[in-house]
Amino acid sequence: MKRRLAILNVVLFSCITVTSVAQSNQLVKVPLFKSMPRTITCTSLDLNNFFAFPKGQQKMQTSISGQLDISGTVISNTAKYNKLFTMAIKLSAYNDAIFSISKRIDENNKPVFTGHIFQQNSADGYELKKNADDTYQFVKINMDEILPACTQL
Repeated sequence: MKRRLAILNVVLFSCITVTSVAQSNQLVKVPLFKSMPRTITCTSLDLNNFFAFPKGQQKMQTSISGQLDISGTVISNTAKYNKLFTMAIKLSAYNDAIFSISKRIDENNKPVFTGHIFQQNSADGYELKKNADDTYQFVKINMDEILPACTQL
């Protein structure tokens, strides 16, 4: 009986040790856009051009203000009700980061854009924001503030 109890204790302590060591290994995220500018300005026309690329198009390539190269594969391009358009591009130049952009047509028949560029294991990304003068900016964001780690207690 004592031998069974000793074996049970060894197995129990082994499981506890493995579990605590496994939870302490956290993924270290590195900034993917470290050398890129903090903000990149663009126009509605620049953003509207993305919706001309069909889903599945390989090797599409364009640039935003000559500062952000958009090259990769269109992984989705959908339209709903002729007023909402959404697409996603896998960016090969940025470690397969995903550029997702949406366009909706407002009550004045003007396009309004929203979007993000981020990679799952990156510490940074870009968020598309509209300015008061109807221009847009890609603003660098800290991904830890947007996507907090669920495992940290």
